[in-house]
Amino acid sequence: GVTKQGRPYEGDYYAGLDYSEFLLRPGVAPKAKLYALKIFGDNALGTTNLVLDALEWCADPNADNNFSDRLDVVNLSLGSTLGLEEKHEAEAEVFANLTQLGCVIVSGAGNSNNNNFYLVAAPGVERSVIAVGSAKLVGKTYRMAAHSARGPSAPHSLLKPEIIAPGELIQSARMGTGTGTAWFNGTSLAVPHVAGAAALAMQAHSNWSATEIKALLLNTAKPLLHEDGTVYPETLAGAGFLDVAHAVTATVTAMAEGSDGLTTLSLGALAVAKPWEETRQIRVTNHGDAEAKFDLFVEETVTETGFGIELPVKKITVAAQSHELVPVRFHADPAQFDRTGDPLTPAKLNDRARSWVYEVSGKIVLANDTEKLRVPYHALVRAAATKHTTESRIALPNRNLVSLELSLEGDSAHPKPLVSVFELAGVSPRNNLLTDAADISADVLAFGVASDYPQSGSVAETTVYFAIANAGPWTNPHSFLYDPHLQIDTNFDGWIDHELASCSNGGFIKDDLTVSGYADDVFLSILIRVPRAERGLADVGYLNVFPPDEFDTVPFNNSVMVLPIPARMLGLDEEKTDFDFRVLTLGAEQYGYPEIDRTELIRYDVTKPVVHSAFGINGTVMYDANEPIKIAVDRGLAKREGRRPAVLLLHHMNTDDHKLDIVQLDLDADDADADGASDDDELAAGTDPADPDSVFAILPASRKTALGPEIRWHSVAGKSYQVQRAASLGQAFETLPGLLPATPPLNVFIDKTAPKEGELFYRILKP
Repeated sequence: GVTKQGRPYEGDYYAGLDYSEFLLRPGVAPKAKLYALKIFGDNALGTTNLVLDALEWCADPNADNNFSDRLDVVNLSLGSTLGLEEKHEAEAEVFANLTQLGCVIVSGAGNSNNNNFYLVAAPGVERSVIAVGSAKLVGKTYRMAAHSARGPSAPHSLLKPEIIAPGELIQSARMGTGTGTAWFNGTSLAVPHVAGAAALAMQAHSNWSATEIKALLLNTAKPLLHEDGTVYPETLAGAGFLDVAHAVTATVTAMAEGSDGLTTLSLGALAVAKPWEETRQIRVTNHGDAEAKFDLFVEETVTETGFGIELPVKKITVAAQSHELVPVRFHADPAQFDRTGDPLTPAKLNDRARSWVYEVSGKIVLANDTEKLRVPYHALVRAAATKHTTESRIALPNRNLVSLELSLEGDSAHPKPLVSVFELAGVSPRNNLLTDAADISADVLAFGVASDYPQSGSVAETTVYFAIANAGPWTNPHSFLYDPHLQIDTNFDGWIDHELASCSNGGFIKDDLTVSGYADDVFLSILIRVPRAERGLADVGYLNVFPPDEFDTVPFNNSVMVLPIPARMLGLDEEKTDFDFRVLTLGAEQYGYPEIDRTELIRYDVTKPVVHSAFGINGTVMYDANEPIKIAVDRGLAKREGRRPAVLLLHHMNTDDHKLDIVQLDLDADDADADGASDDDELAAGTDPADPDSVFAILPASRKTALGPEIRWHSVAGKSYQVQRAASLGQAFETLPGLLPATPPLNVFIDKTAPKEGELFYRILKP
């Protein structure tokens, strides 16, 4: 502390100390030795490029390769909003290695407000770092500060922030004044409280690891309550409010086993299409000299119908200087999910419906007569689907305009699974050199386009829809984490005239898409005119077409998106109807927006789509995936222009392993009955090329089992079937013995007599 005389206080610290005699009161650990490492300029501005050098110094201050003099605690009152766990091995290892040496690292969660998800700052997102949120004093009670950033962390949706401390109206040193003070707000002011507590805890428990000290601070934190008595969600308040007194006296720690320094039970983002369960374990360590007994129970904070937590063990006894593993079973039935957000999070931001991640979170409590220890748990959950097309190629009948129905197979736990449909514009090879999740989320696999001009009949009333499908999911479609640019050249001079981007309403309101602190969870398709005029941004619709209070389109943790725009906003009219476009994707702001992918320019005329797909919900390209997909194909136009069309389908609700389908449209094969199967294929399979009711019954999703190939087909009650097999379509089919009675709606047959090697072809006969 600093006395009123402007001198450092050098006396004793005790309960009755008169704080009125101080200009700056003592901190949490007043006897700690402080080292100030300067990484910013004299104006307090700059980048965090010197952080790694400073951390290296913390590990070995005298650079003699002997780490016994390393610092005990590092206070990082800094950060960058919408942080990512470091992809670069050197940066990531610095935090992990410093923690392994025994140093507790504490960083701020950030000050980007607590109404939006994934805003936690780097380096607080690193697993071993303690991310600290901010509380304010209201009367005599602490509540969450409005500026404190919300989690979870990117790119793996882990629980951050982890603990809360005072961070509003905090008196601190004023730069350049010697002994002057100032009052500040922010998580940077909350961090020193936790850093001081870590120092006191290390003093009390000198032989504990840095990870055990972190677990201790989280275990002993107290639940932080909203004014209505509701516990704040864990992605706002983590384990709760710092309790220094409990931390220095507790002798038992509890942490998630194998959590890589995180210590909490973080399940990440779960897209669940069928009933699911997983068991994790908590390591309960008794560092004391007497046995410790606890009752175990669950405190649920944010719930989702259909998601449950069970504790198979309700009581434990941990011997002195020993540990026990406690199982925690999580289970979910996604068909029961009700997709409701937590009650403390507003449904609208700036009067517009916001998008959600649906969370489950709470704490596993270990309690006895003298104390309670808590281990937070957290997951993002969504009901998913496994939809896919039944054909990869469709032959078109010999006429100019062909109407088709595309059938989808698969299940959906989500009651309204969405699929969007486009004319395929291009494909891009997967970049197998990318290893970081954030980079993979920007690797383009396919892109498409659609126009509703055939329905509207007027360019002024036409909407153009662009589709992007990438190799992996982004956590958040903010341009600061994943930055897609749909670049458009309308005058064919090779220079980009417009860009269509995924951005948020917060940045649009500020007319500035470059400040991450403006980002919110209202995701828009934004038109950026190039070069920008005085007001160069235009809101051209919601990302994925529909506002989130009408349809859940899953913008978070997805790898497919739709960017709509009225054709007139590209300067198109009845005289000018075409343009060139491509997809350019950039990586995260944290890494300097590296270019990840760039496709070729493709020409498109909104009045001449080969694939007409705007027959979906409300006349858009979005369809209910539980219903047949109706499209039309201008075969005549495709033949005249020498195009090889294909249909691109994006599965918005699907699990990550199947997000897109491409269906090739065959213009050359004859299809007399217009059932989508060419005459040649029908003849080879034994169906009638002239009969639209004579169709393939076998489903394409066959697989090899340990007993032999598994074949599935649609069946009808009261029928029986025979299976035929051939080594090639040029050979005669042999009939396998036995009639198979129908088990509608699906028959499953395993060919146990099939040869071990070579291709096999099957067909089903109805005797």
